[in-house]
Parts: sequence; structure tokens; C-alpha cells
Amino acid sequence: MSSDESLAAINRQLDDLHGARPQSFLNGRDGGAMFWLVCLLPTLPFLLVYLYGFAGASEFAYVPLAFLLPVGLYFLRADGAIRRPQTAKGWFPIIVAMVSVALAVVLSYPWFSVVGFVLIAGSFLSHVPGKLRKSLVYLTAPLLSILKPPFQLDAFVTGWVHRQTAWYSSIFLDFLEIPHSINGNAIQLFELEILTSDVNAGFISVYAILFLAFAMMAWKRVSLWLVPAYAIAAVMTTIAINSVRIVVHVFAIQSLEIEITEGWRAAAVTAVTTALAFAVLYSFHFLITAFFHFIEPNREAGVNPLIYVWNQSSYMNENRAFEEMSRFQSRERDGERTLMSKSAWVAIVASGLVLASLSTFQAFRASPSTDESVLATEPLLIPDESLFTSVEGVSTKIESHDFVLSEAFQGGSMRSDTWEGTYGKSSVKIQITQPLVGWWELSNGYKQLGWEILDRDTIDVTEDGFAIEEDDPTHLAMPFVYARLRQTEPEELQSYLFFSSVDSAGLIGGAPTAFESFGKRLRRRMGLSADNLEAVAMIQMWVVSADRLSPSDLRELRVAFVKYRDALSAKLRGPKKSDTFMTTEASQ
Repeated sequence: MSSDESLAAINRQLDDLHGARPQSFLNGRDGGAMFWLVCLLPTLPFLLVYLYGFAGASEFAYVPLAFLLPVGLYFLRADGAIRRPQTAKGWFPIIVAMVSVALAVVLSYPWFSVVGFVLIAGSFLSHVPGKLRKSLVYLTAPLLSILKPPFQLDAFVTGWVHRQTAWYSSIFLDFLEIPHSINGNAIQLFELEILTSDVNAGFISVYAILFLAFAMMAWKRVSLWLVPAYAIAAVMTTIAINSVRIVVHVFAIQSLEIEITEGWRAAAVTAVTTALAFAVLYSFHFLITAFFHFIEPNREAGVNPLIYVWNQSSYMNENRAFEEMSRFQSRERDGERTLMSKSAWVAIVASGLVLASLSTFQAFRASPSTDESVLATEPLLIPDESLFTSVEGVSTKIESHDFVLSEAFQGGSMRSDTWEGTYGKSSVKIQITQPLVGWWELSNGYKQLGWEILDRDTIDVTEDGFAIEEDDPTHLAMPFVYARLRQTEPEELQSYLFFSSVDSAGLIGGAPTAFESFGKRLRRRMGLSADNLEAVAMIQMWVVSADRLSPSDLRELRVAFVKYRDALSAKLRGPKKSDTFMTTEASQ
């Protein structure tokens, strides 16, 4: 048996043996509640800034529940006075949390303070005895769902989920014999394009389903060491459920001629898929309970170390609950807790107030620039307005040129040249920014301007029909990055971004994947790679359109960008080096 009723019966037996303990939030005889409030205080300023960033984001609509659920379960399951840490093991997460808050203050990065908040909350719950377990530390699980991957790694995670969803959806569509193609995280039909980023959003986003998994851990009193297993289950559930949702959407349009993404049908589909996701997670929970079952020890044969270690990580059933709580209550009754001296209280309160003041000041202060972008004291080149006008075989039209020269550190300057033009009814902007320190992920700048990154991919030049000479020493065949973006306010717009890097010798740099770009940015932020990097010029082409462009349009734009990049490379290589880049027309 492993039901809550059986566990409740065990709890009543323990109360009869040891006597029920008073339930109160402020009844600690050694000031336990006040101690934890002082510890939490420094984390709050940056926590509020962090949570404010979730405002209006449908995929994080669950965040209030991530706080309310642990609070509600706390008052239902707490059984005894709040304790302070008495051992080095108990103080360790508090020290790590304070260091994390200090990092948030120094780097002006709220994520570290949120980590400190979760650590303090978890340490606090580990010092509150429960009715069925020796502590309530498992209630920390829902709070973990508010921690997005830092340093924009969340974009890599969600992008991977979107692509996997598109791939599995394609398998189902092949089984149903529905013609389609995949372009990144977009599924192309004859007259329809479905973005998996639109499907993996709202109440069935990867973050929302992750919260459901962690909420189930808190509800079922699952140990925190199983968090990775439940996180993997949540990601797998997200991919599976959203793949099914895409297939149903396509089938409804192709076979039934019904649009299920509008009106009451959209709400009904969301409700059904959310319930289905919960059912899948619940079945996974039963798989865990079946695998990590409690083994009844044979006391006559002595202590078996293997069984003892296994039972320490087993699922909480009534046998383990009775044994654990009996040992814990006996140890608590026999032990004596030391009172904190007045001087120690003064030191803790003073440290908390100082750190809280610094956090508050830094939270309302403008964030400093953490990356120094300029390396050289002068730009790599001074392009003229005719740099791209001589490029042939492109469908874009260049109409104007302008440049901005901004002062940077160490007396250097950064130059940004911009050419504006058109492509059909779309606007085109080509920009060269230089000199920068190595590769720069330009899509992050558009994200900060309010554009949503729908897809990011590395494009191979040879995919668009280019022929590269074998003796080409300039690596003109290097790939480039293509990103698709969307803006919904004040009006809905689609944009397509192409960018690459060229160094002072005219050599085109490689295009890193999203994860590799994250690694470069992190190493540069930590100052680990600046010495090995040289100045480069980043070239980008940004196309903005009111409507989605067709695959043939995107191919023409990719060809145009490669030719513009070739012109920049030839300019940096000098007039004596010929351009070895040629094009061949590919069949439409």
C-alpha cells in the first residue's frame, strides 16, 4: 500500500506514541522563523525584478501557482516548530545562497538572486518537520520551475524542443500520408505553414509542463533527487503532446476543413491537451513508484548495506514513513538545540540588511554593459555607399546609405554602416558593424527590442547552388546564420535575419550553432577567450515583411546575402585578390 490514507494512519500512530506537536509559523523557541525571514530578505529585490520580466508571457502564467502551491501544502503538512540549521550541512545552502545574491549584485544579473531564493526556501523547508516526512524539503520542487536557463540558454532549450516537435510531427504526418516538408521548426503544407513555436506556448509550453511535473512531486512527496527524471519526463511529454496537437490541427484542416486554432475550439484543444499531459505525467509517476519501491528489511539477518542505501532513495510509502519518522522523532526528542547568542543575531541581521540594501540599489540601477565589444582602435575599413550597388544577380534593391560612429572604451570607435532598400513589398536593411571581438550573436539584440525568435539555424552556402573553387583560400563557402523573428505589437510583422562575420584579412568566420554561440558568449563574459580573438566585422541583412515569405523568396534572399558578404570579404582582402565566388542558378 502507498495511499495517502495509509500514510495518514501511520501519522496518527506516531502522534499517539510521541504526542502531537503544536503547529505554528512563529512558535520556534530559538527564533527559527525570524532567522529564515532575515535570510530571505536579501533575495527579494532581484526576485521581484526577475518576476516582473514574466509579465504578459503566457508560457509563464503558472508562476503564481509555483508560489501558492508550496505555501498551501506547507500549512496543510507542517507539524512542529521551525528549526534553525545546527550543522555545517545545514549552513552550506545558506552560504551558497548568500554568495549567489552577491553575484547578482556584482553582475547585476537577477537570476543568481533567484537561485539564492530557491536555496533559502529549500533550506527553510528542510528544517520544518512534516506530518509524514521528517521535513518538507520536497515542497521546493515547484519553485524550481521559475528558474529559466541563464545567459539566454533558454532560447537553445526551447529551440531544441521546437525542432524535435517538428520532427516527430513529421513522422506522424508521414504515417497519415499527408504531404508536407520541414523547414527548421516550421511544417510546410501546400497552403499552410505551422510553427511549432506557436504550438509549444501558453499552458502547454515546456516550462508549464515542467511545472506540472514538479507540482506532482510536491503533491506526492517525491524526493528532490528525482528532479532530473521528472524534468526529462516533462520534456518528453511536451514533445509528444504538442506533436499530437500539430497532427490533429493538420488533419482537421486537410480532411475535415475545420480550423481548431480559433474561438472555442482553441480553448477546448488546449484544455484537452493539458489534461492529457497531466495524465502522461501521472503515469510516469506510477512508473517511478513501482521502480523505486521500499524493500522491507529483514531485521533478524542484520543490516544489509545495499538494502539500506536503496531504501534511503525509495518512494515514500507507509513502511518507510513509519521507520523514518520514528527515528527522527526519537532523535529530535533526545537532542537539544542550542540557542543563538545575541551577538550572532546582530551579525546575521546586519549582514542581511546590508546585502538587502545593495540588492535593492542594484535592482533599480541601470544595468551596466558586461561585454566590451570594441577591440581595435579604428574600424577595419571605411566602406563607401557603392559597396553593394555593384553586386549583380540579386533581387534586392539598395536605395540609401548611412553610418554611425560611436565612441567606445580605450579611445576606440565602433562604426555601423547601414544600407536600406526593398525586396518586393518587404523592406531590407544591410548593416556592417565593426570592429567587434570575435563572433557576436546578433539575434539577441532583436530579442531585446521586442522581437520573438521563432527559429535559428545554420545555413550551408552549398545548399543554394553555389559552386566553390577548390583553390579558394578565403573560405567563402563558410555557412551563415539564419533567424526568423516575429513582432506582434504595435502591429504583426515577420522578419528574416541573416548574419555572418568577416575578419580583417577578409576570411569569413564559421557560423556557430545556438549552443556554440552561447558557449562563446559565456566564455567572453567570464574573460576566458578575449586574448585569442581578433577584430571582425559582423554583416547582417534584415528583411521585414507584413506577410510570410515563400521558400523561393527566402532562397533568393539567402543568395543575395552570400553575395553581399562576398563583396565585403573582397573589400577587406584588397584590390589585388580576385573574387573566386561564383553562382549557378538552381532549379526552382
